[in-house]
Amino acid sequence: MKSPKQASVYSVDALTSEIKKLLEMSYADIWVEGEVSSLASPPSGHLYFTLKDTSSILKCVLFKNKKYLSASHPVEGEKVLIRGRISVYTARGDVQMICSYIEAAGEGELRRRFDELKSRLMAEGLFDESRKQAIPVKPRDIALITSSHGAVLHDIISTLKRRYPLIHLKLYPATVQGDKAAAEITNALSLAIRHAPQVIIIARGGGSLEDLQAFNDETVARAVSACPIPIVSAIGHETDFVITDFVADLRAPTPTAAATLITPDIEEINASLVQFQSLLDHRIQIKLNSRQQSLDFAAQRLKHPRDRLVLQAGELQQLSLRLSAAYQKTPEAGRRRLECLRSGLQLLAPNNRLNSQGYTLEKLSDRLNQLVAERLNKENARLKQNTAALQAFSPLQTLARGYSILQNQQGEIVRSSDRIKIGEHIHARLHKGTLDVEVKGKTK
Repeated sequence: MKSPKQASVYSVDALTSEIKKLLEMSYADIWVEGEVSSLASPPSGHLYFTLKDTSSILKCVLFKNKKYLSASHPVEGEKVLIRGRISVYTARGDVQMICSYIEAAGEGELRRRFDELKSRLMAEGLFDESRKQAIPVKPRDIALITSSHGAVLHDIISTLKRRYPLIHLKLYPATVQGDKAAAEITNALSLAIRHAPQVIIIARGGGSLEDLQAFNDETVARAVSACPIPIVSAIGHETDFVITDFVADLRAPTPTAAATLITPDIEEINASLVQFQSLLDHRIQIKLNSRQQSLDFAAQRLKHPRDRLVLQAGELQQLSLRLSAAYQKTPEAGRRRLECLRSGLQLLAPNNRLNSQGYTLEKLSDRLNQLVAERLNKENARLKQNTAALQAFSPLQTLARGYSILQNQQGEIVRSSDRIKIGEHIHARLHKGTLDVEVKGKTK
């Protein structure tokens, strides 16, 4: 065994520095899972704690400038997943982990599954705005899917009573957390669809990613996307996002906000009614004033019936005097005028004119029949001439004289022996029937 003088002797600082260098090189970026204990938060803003499991402990530090990068901060007794590097605190020779990121244990896998499902559904187009349905402006019936216990139901009912007490709200209770939550939410949605409300709210309070997992379920997401009734998603707090938010027709930051977004304010409606009532009263008054003025003008023009009777009695007396004067005149002039009118009427009697027109019509009818007969004879002669000419040039007439028409297998007319090969079959069309002929020889 070498003596201290013969062997290399490390100082404590040199040895701990060497160990620190080796550990930092070997464990520069690792993940460690364990339970948080001995948590301390001094005024410096750094966090010091111990990570332990059933048999070992590991000291850890999360520096202040890394806090904002972590999904969560360590809580005493909580199981966490930590990313960082192993180092040595040389002042005390303690091995410790320098943390760069902390999240609740199990949340990382949930986040990965969330991102994968979100990307897949987005690629299928389930998040497209073109699929979104319009939310009714003043719905009469609302279906609410949430837990029958808790503050969410109370908050929504209170908001609806305050804003729009005329609305009808029906609860479809469902578990909103745990292994059975997704199936119960889907069943509640199917039941609500059968009752055909105008809009559906799916709601629950805030929580961790694991608490909200039912609303990141693919079955729930596809059921919400396929729903024929507009759906409002109101899950968690304003900063919480779940898959249901993206496939729903409207995302509300909180359950209370959902009740506010889809209902009008009764106070605003009342104010509008008061305004409309005032406007209506004003317009009615204007109309009444106009009608009253028209009535006054009409009354000025209207005469009393007694005055009209007096006026008409005077007119009647004048007419009576004129009639008496006309009656006293000699009737001879009237008789002469009557004879004159009778003579003129006989000259204009329709019998004479009808006889004349009947004779003219008979002559025109005879002339028409004659012209039609001449035209028919002319066209018949022309048709016979054209028919004879057509028959003279018809190939059928040529066939009738003993000729035939030859066609190859493609139906083409054979005009030269150069187009036909020996042994080829051709068709010969005769005046009556056809022949299938085989070529034995040919000459030019």
